Amino acid sequence: MTERGSITTEVTLIVPALLCLLLLVVIAGRVAGARNALVAVARDAARAASLETDPQQAYVAAERLAREALSGTECAEAEVKASVRPGSDGHMRGGVAVVEVHCNAAISDLALLSLPGSVDIHANGTEVIDRYQSAP
Repeated sequence: MTERGSITTEVTLIVPALLCLLLLVVIAGRVAGARNALVAVARDAARAASLETDPQQAYVAAERLAREALSGTECAEAEVKASVRPGSDGHMRGGVAVVEVHCNAAISDLALLSLPGSVDIHANGTEVIDRYQSAP
């Protein structure tokens, strides 16, 4: 028996599988990067909200920070929800600032891929409001 051409056959079978694996790694990296960015934005926005003394100002601060941080990314149109749960005395002090960020990251713009659709990514950030924060 002759083995002429066996390398060509093996390469022809292996290369497409390796390319598919490489493209899956690229997609996973893209989604992981977007998720990490959203987690950081949610955390920072919750911190910004916790520094405010009024619930309305807390919401505005959280949304502004999140919009600025996401302005140049694929999640520029992210949905941001901020809320403040009052402390045990009914005031903001001792309460919790919660920020939820939802993004629909497109994967259709990756080079060489014609994958339709996008991936939904959610992140939450929670920050305790300082109990000894000065009142307005």
